Amino acid sequence: MNQPCVLVVSPASEVRRAVITVLGNCGLATIVASTAEEARAVLGHRSVSLIFCSDELPGEIVEDFVRHVTLPPQRIPVVVVLHVGEWERCLHFLNVGALNCVACPLSAIEVQRITDNVLGLFRPEKAQQKVRQQRANAA
Repeated sequence: MNQPCVLVVSPASEVRRAVITVLGNCGLATIVASTAEEARAVLGHRSVSLIFCSDELPGEIVEDFVRHVTLPPQRIPVVVVLHVGEWERCLHFLNVGALNCVACPLSAIEVQRITDNVLGLFRPEKAQQKVRQQRANAA
């Protein structure tokens, strides 16, 4: 089975760096693109399991990109990274086809939770083991 690959589409280096750091710690491969055009080029030759996409992309209407990748034949889940964390904006992207939205600054825990859920990496037994270990260390 191929390792899942996550595409991070953002002109903002802090967004790319935050997602790459979290996913790298999870052992996941990441590819970065600064624009939707670069992202489309990547998707033309690489299989991607999840996309984190900024709500602001140069020269592109983000909604068009989200629609393009979430509809058949690609059907790739997209998480939109909001630079302005307004509920209306999040609902708009969800209506366009995004799976989820996260606000800047990105929370490592939220990025990992979403990635684990989308890619099926969450294992309750591992989480329980980690909690037991933390409790033992605290005692």
